[in-house]
Amino acid sequence: MKYSLRQIFSARLDPNRSRSRKIEERMIPINAIGKILSPYPTYLYLNLGLKPDHVTFISFIFIGFGAYFFIVGKPVAAVVSLLLFILHDSADGDMARVSGKTSYGALIDSFGADIFYSAIPVSAGYFLYVKNIFVGPITPSFILLISAFTSISFLFYRLMNTKILTFFWDKKGGGAKEKTSIYDDVSEATSLKGLFVHLAKLYHHAFIKGNFFAEPGIVTWLTVLVFLEQWELLGGYLILILLYNMGYLIPNFIRIYLSFLRYERRKNGFQ
Repeated sequence: MKYSLRQIFSARLDPNRSRSRKIEERMIPINAIGKILSPYPTYLYLNLGLKPDHVTFISFIFIGFGAYFFIVGKPVAAVVSLLLFILHDSADGDMARVSGKTSYGALIDSFGADIFYSAIPVSAGYFLYVKNIFVGPITPSFILLISAFTSISFLFYRLMNTKILTFFWDKKGGGAKEKTSIYDDVSEATSLKGLFVHLAKLYHHAFIKGNFFAEPGIVTWLTVLVFLEQWELLGGYLILILLYNMGYLIPNFIRIYLSFLRYERRKNGFQ
């Protein structure tokens, strides 16, 4: 089947997408630009007979190139590779919606996030280490250590959430209905009141996270700082990402602890 650009433009957006997804598409500049450009590689790949999952794997390759080019001291090539990753990450979703030919797209796509978070911060930190960049009193060696912890913190947060949700899902027998109640269970056990609720929502808001601390924001700021050759600011940005991630990890430790306490009380017949 041959696909036209008109068909791709009309079918590539999910009419049932969530509010946070709309924010990610419209208020995060690199995503908005990606949505403008992605129909063209979508058109090419669909008419070449590729499936969305194939393009997802191609996007993984660009992450690898990005990390490699940082390590060998070619930061411009690194951020160009990451921009191509963002473009392909948008195109695979367009392809799935237009063709409907993906079975495990969301799962495979999540692996891309794992690869990105594990490889890019530490490779950027290694680049700064080799370049002997200081951030105030912070030495290049310590910047490399911070960047490694940044990568680890991303993966640890994702792994921790997976483990806790899997635990409660298994205890409740699995299934879509139980999965919803798992999220409720965790959130109920850790709900904050008043001002703290609003601050937590602001901290986790899709606009802030997407523009500064998730894949689109990280690629954006890496690109800006690399092209401006602001290496000290790049080191400071890696530190800022780690601090932001710790703001996720520490409350999550508390959430998990309270969730287990709540589960034990329910298991033992206490309310």
